[in-house]
Order: sequence, then C-alpha cells, then structure tokens
Amino acid sequence: MNNKDQNTTTGLYVGVVYCYTNTTLGDEYDFKYIGSTTNEYMRKAMWNSSKTKKYAGKKVNKARSQFGITAFNYQVLATITSPDLKQLQKELDEEEAKYIKQLDTINHGYNMSEGGKGKKGIKLSEEIKRKISDSHFKIPMKVFNSLTKETKIYRSMSEVSRILKVSLSYLHGIFVSKTAKTWNNYQISVA
Repeated sequence: MNNKDQNTTTGLYVGVVYCYTNTTLGDEYDFKYIGSTTNEYMRKAMWNSSKTKKYAGKKVNKARSQFGITAFNYQVLATITSPDLKQLQKELDEEEAKYIKQLDTINHGYNMSEGGKGKKGIKLSEEIKRKISDSHFKIPMKVFNSLTKETKIYRSMSEVSRILKVSLSYLHGIFVSKTAKTWNNYQISVA
C-alpha cells in the first residue's frame, strides 16, 4: 500500500501504532518512543535515514542523534483498519495515547505529549499550519507535467502537496530515495 492509499483488495485503510525502544545500556536503556502512522513503510524509512534530523519531538530527535538509529528496536504495538481515513486516524490517536500513558513514555521515554496529533488543545489557523509545514519541508521539488510537457520548480514539498494533492509522506519518499516518481500525470523529483 502506498501513501495513505486505500487497499484496493480489501477497501480498507491500514495504520499502525509503533514503538522504538532504546537498547543501549545506560540511563536511557529501555526508553521508548510511541508513534502512529497510516504509512508504516515511509515512517520507517524516515527513521532509518541518516538525513532525517527532525523525526518527531526534541527528545526522540536528540536520542536518535546521541545513540544512533540502530540503537533502537522497532515493534508494532497495534494494527488498525478502517474504511474511513478520518476514523482510522482517530482510532490511531486514541491507541497511541493509551500506549504512551501505559508505558509512561513522557517521563521514561521520548514522547513529549499524550499522543495523537502532538500538542493537544492547541488550535492553529490554516495559515500557521502552512507556515509550519513549509518550514519543515523546504526542499525544492521539480514537477514535469506529461500532458503539457511543462516543468515547474516548486519551493517546497508542502507547496507541491497542496497544489497537486499528493501526501507529504509520498514526497518525502522521493526525497529520501532521490528517485523521481510519477503521480497522476506528473513526474516529481528533487530539484
């Protein structure tokens, strides 16, 4: 399954709640990071890429940098399916919050919030969300339109995502693999 796409065989969206556990002996031995995603492949690729500096919050980013990405074991804690993507995300958020509380990964781990969408209770305007997204994905992307034979350079992954209606995780996969990919009538690559 690719990039939050519905599985055409079952008609269901699939998501996971996952855990990275620090295996390095010392003060942070067995510290965990709990997360959830509707694109497990891409999320794991982000973790395993040495180019990913901002995986999640400050605590887990510091631990990845300090101990190295191979110092952590990966485990799927729950797999959830739903015919509705919004419902799936809601269920993933709830399950993630349950594991964060159960394993106390805020005090004895790398989570910085109770789970779900990060800092709960904060309502951001669409403009602020766009600015945050742009700041995290300021990677220029080149898009070739096979119908018009035009090539355009976009200033960020976020801009391409908004205009072409393609997910950021799909675009991040292009960035990590350094390989052009096709989305509808567009060939997308890093500029």
